[in-house]
Amino acid sequence: MAGAPSVERVAGRALRWNRGLAPESRKQQKHSVRFFGVRLPARGSLRLRLLLLLCLVLLGAERPRDPHGPEDLDAYIRRLEDPKRDEYQKPDEVVRALGLEEDDWVADVGCGPGYFTRRLARAVPRGLVFAVDIEPRQLDRLIEHLRNEQIRNVVPVLAARDDPFLPEGRFAVVLVVNTYHHFDDRPRYLRKLARALAPGGRLVVIDYFKRPLPVGPSPEHKVARKTVLREVTEAGFRLEREFDFLPYQYFLVFSPAGSTSPAGSTSRTRTRQDSNLGTSPRRKSMRKSSLSPEPRGSTPRLSSERRPAS
Repeated sequence: MAGAPSVERVAGRALRWNRGLAPESRKQQKHSVRFFGVRLPARGSLRLRLLLLLCLVLLGAERPRDPHGPEDLDAYIRRLEDPKRDEYQKPDEVVRALGLEEDDWVADVGCGPGYFTRRLARAVPRGLVFAVDIEPRQLDRLIEHLRNEQIRNVVPVLAARDDPFLPEGRFAVVLVVNTYHHFDDRPRYLRKLARALAPGGRLVVIDYFKRPLPVGPSPEHKVARKTVLREVTEAGFRLEREFDFLPYQYFLVFSPAGSTSPAGSTSRTRTRQDSNLGTSPRRKSMRKSSLSPEPRGSTPRLSSERRPAS
């Protein structure tokens, strides 16, 4: 966008404006993170102001639309937000399975209008959710929801097709739901997601099985589970866990190949019934499992049987 101020200039203005904050707010600025070359506070009210200002700069930039996107975007958004989707997508169970701490940072890559983003934001009330999409109108719809629901810990990010624009080394979980097939250069994109993970962080991929299903895209637009496993493994990850409570989708949890699992082992732990995604670098010990029994029906569980090839 012609005439748009640089990220550094916007951040500098916000820092000068912040000088009037109370002493306790300024004290929190000693904890910082580098974002687009600018050192930003990682805690306190200034954090969101700065990040949101930076995102406004990004939202003003001209970026190409997703070539894999639908022709009728409005109808597509309505389908994404259809309450009937909850029956098979089980969003609350998925978020519980992530085992998030209240102050975690989470990235929702391919967030759309915020179907998962808003639930993630409520799960990390003292953390941040970066909502990443390359379609401006998806983010417009997300921002409407954030305003209406008074959610203040979400950072909308208008990304490029080849870059999610995530700060490095900050995220406990990077969540990719029904979006993997949109990545053009997957090895390169996966390496960028890996750099965004904090020590102990996890990459989570949820997508449709590559076969005819009553929901989701046609089979030719899907990516088979075995292909995801191969590509993500080749990008430097290892499969840590797999959940099987979604009827039409695989739910794969990866960690960087050089890291240790939350249980202190580098082996797969797909059959543990008391597991969640593990610890962030701030966690001192394993929490009680987030997969506790629910009074109204089935609960998320880890697969102990061989999954289909697709």
